[in-house]
Amino acid sequence: YGMDENAGNTYRDKTFSADVSILAKQDTYESDGFGNDQYDAGAVWPAANTAEFNEALTKAEDGDTIALTSNIVLDRDLNINKNITIDGMNNAVISDKPVNVGATNKVALKNITFTAPDNSSETHPVNNASSLYANDFSGSLIIDGCTFVDAPWDALQITPFEGAEIIITNNIFANDAITGYRYVHIQNVTGTEIRATIKMNGNDFKGVADMTDGGAICIEGIIYDESIVDYSGNTFDVDDLSPNGDNLAYLWLADGFAYSGNVVNYDNLLDPEVYCK
Repeated sequence: YGMDENAGNTYRDKTFSADVSILAKQDTYESDGFGNDQYDAGAVWPAANTAEFNEALTKAEDGDTIALTSNIVLDRDLNINKNITIDGMNNAVISDKPVNVGATNKVALKNITFTAPDNSSETHPVNNASSLYANDFSGSLIIDGCTFVDAPWDALQITPFEGAEIIITNNIFANDAITGYRYVHIQNVTGTEIRATIKMNGNDFKGVADMTDGGAICIEGIIYDESIVDYSGNTFDVDDLSPNGDNLAYLWLADGFAYSGNVVNYDNLLDPEVYCK
């Protein structure tokens, strides 16, 4: 828009109004950052539906955050191959398909409810999906303030490599509608024990006795070192637990688990050392 260059400067008691929409795309080169070419790094991408979420995931750069302002119903597996944070803002739900974290990425998942993942297909009719996978993982994964409900298999299934960092804090694990297999399954599959940072604190494991097998936490092949491994401050609800044949590990806890640092609520669990392995 421009003024008529031939118009005079005399005020004519006229008015003008317009509705303006501005579409802009930021250049990858920043020249207006007052000497700081990273002044807007770590952008926040709001997403109110699945289409916006997929678009944000495509456009987000390392260090950015995707803020979910509504529920996300996945129509395919979600693959996260960037160093990003996804924040559910305490009310968003991700459902219908599993989430896969890239092997070397740094990913934080916060304040999200994950529910009812489904990996069945015509060639694979049985649904045995986990809510979240991190396979051959050597990156950093933070899961904080999330809720995992009704995963047909493990809620979390992680196969770490040497040096992986796994932080699982302040989450709720609860299978309300179906019976799952395990809540947290971290298994080193390299054939030799490895060192990995595992912090699992402040989590609430509900209905553990209703799990098909394995129960709350199963961690295998990780060298127990108190400086990098901490499972304290969790709560387990295993009321009315009873043995299931030769399987006595409904509440399966990793070797070295700090029993004294956790709260196990049980009525019919006579010997935690027997049932909690």
